[in-house]
Amino acid sequence: GLIRILQKILVSYANRKNFVGQNQAALDYLQRAFDAFGGQQDPVSREKWRTYSASIEIFSSMELYDLAKAVTLENFQLAQNENDPMFIADSCLDAGIVHTQAGDFAEARIWLEKARQTAEALPESADKTTNLAKTLLTLGFLESKLGNFTQAAQFYDEALGVVADKEVKFYRYEIEKGRLLTDISLNKESEIDEQINKTIALAEKYRSDIADEQSKSSFFNNQQNIYDIAILSKFKRAKYEEAYNYLETSNARSMLDWLKKGVNVTKEKDNIEIKFNENVQPLPLNEIRAQMPDKVQILQYAVLEKNVLIWLVSKDKFTVVSTDIESEQLKEKVAAFTRHVSSQNDQKDEAADLLARELYNLLIAPVAGQLDPEKEICLIPQKILFHLPFAALISPDDKRFLEQFNFFYASSANVFLLSTENAGQKSALAKESLLSIGNPGFDRKEFKELQNLTEAEDEAREIARFYPASQTLIGSEATKKAIENSMRNVEVINFAGHYIVRHGEPLASALVLTKSADSDQPEDSVLTNAELISQSIPKAKLVVLSACQTGIEQYYNGEGLVGLSNTFLKAGAPLVVASQWPVDSNAAAELIKRFHALRKQKNLSTTSALRSAQLEMMNESGGKYSQPYFWGAFAVYGGYAEF
Repeated sequence: GLIRILQKILVSYANRKNFVGQNQAALDYLQRAFDAFGGQQDPVSREKWRTYSASIEIFSSMELYDLAKAVTLENFQLAQNENDPMFIADSCLDAGIVHTQAGDFAEARIWLEKARQTAEALPESADKTTNLAKTLLTLGFLESKLGNFTQAAQFYDEALGVVADKEVKFYRYEIEKGRLLTDISLNKESEIDEQINKTIALAEKYRSDIADEQSKSSFFNNQQNIYDIAILSKFKRAKYEEAYNYLETSNARSMLDWLKKGVNVTKEKDNIEIKFNENVQPLPLNEIRAQMPDKVQILQYAVLEKNVLIWLVSKDKFTVVSTDIESEQLKEKVAAFTRHVSSQNDQKDEAADLLARELYNLLIAPVAGQLDPEKEICLIPQKILFHLPFAALISPDDKRFLEQFNFFYASSANVFLLSTENAGQKSALAKESLLSIGNPGFDRKEFKELQNLTEAEDEAREIARFYPASQTLIGSEATKKAIENSMRNVEVINFAGHYIVRHGEPLASALVLTKSADSDQPEDSVLTNAELISQSIPKAKLVVLSACQTGIEQYYNGEGLVGLSNTFLKAGAPLVVASQWPVDSNAAAELIKRFHALRKQKNLSTTSALRSAQLEMMNESGGKYSQPYFWGAFAVYGGYAEF
């Protein structure tokens, strides 16, 4: 009994780790689940079968196909030993799916036909419906991979017949999506729009049934391609407004729900749960344009499989152009460029400059002539483009993008409008008080890899001079309790210190702080994203994060960027200045000091002040900070504001 419960728990943990991309942790939990069988005198075949079945899906998701195939054979033997037709049908289906994913189509077809025959002979039940629908779905996918689209369509239609008027949730969506892809491949123009509407309606329904944040974001991450299909289909037929509306429907939906309707955050020990209050439907293009500020233009991207669509949107302009490049090739170029500029190099980097020009030609040049230099640009990247430092791109006339335009980033046009509205409401708060946090006195034994940041202390003290009302928390003063109490009552927050990224667990990423003298709790030395999102910062107009990688940790295909910048936007700040990569501490301190000086002494807006500070450093005599590594990491995230 206890071993059975333990196995279920371990498999559940393995699935969870696999879900967030922590492959090694998932494999470790699976190994422990397998090891648990060794403690039984007579392992129960059904329990062993269930554990193996769960492992097959995990192995396949990691593309460990040989291992997955071996387990499917073992599981099929277990099912035969049990002489249970349902187990046999499921085992055959698992084998068919794995061989299909591995590209062994002939072997896959044998397993899938056996699964189908076994399932069809079963008495009517929900399990039979699920197995048969999934088997026909996989057969449709297999035939599509082989280019047999007419046969694939027949399998999808059979699958739809099996699930008609039955509650099978996700499988119906996958079947409708497969049917749509075959319609496109067969050029069935008269049926494509109806099938797009049907499939996306199902995606929206399933998404609305998901309450927690991570599952919502992951659902859109995994199902982004259906929106990509819809966008491309509409674009090819010159239905540009409809294509744009699908783009907005797929972007930053969890962020939109959060900002518009709020969430409920509950915490039990180390587990935090975020439940959405309501699902929000994004505004369509005509309403976005109507609500846009006159001084802003949106430059937005849709990264598709073989091309990138570039949208230019303002009150008086709407246009879209396509630039041809495969997504994998774009990913390689962006990754290579980011590697170059995020590594310290005091000399001119020819390879980086070449990529900077190439990416400019791909992503900016097609619309450069239509961009208004008098208006700010709201940059809305997608997928890999969230990692691209647009500021460092170089035009054909040898100018960085930063030199040409004033810009900021947003996750979607709808999120941009909400952040802009928030900024407008807080613009009346003319008198700004500052909370300046510098070099918290973290535990050197606990964080051995972190360096002491004396320049951050200097930064914290110096920027406080620009604000008549300011509070500095430096070194041992920068405790978690002091920071949490002070954040609620200020308009501007500046953090100069360390930020630790927990890859795959963004809620656990954290600011490193001073532990209170009377505390022996490890959690008192960090302020995690999970804790920050439940904070109230009702007065905050601006948060400046002078630390490493606070802008972007990772991105979901649909949801967009994930990072500390998003956390503060969710907590109520309309503008956040954050970094895209680990920064040079001296350069970061210099940049942020100049930024605050320009903002307060010359009364520049946040975007203008950051841009001016970056240009000053880039063009400084002697060239000490001329390379993008020193100034290119920082960007503004949120909405449009005049403060």
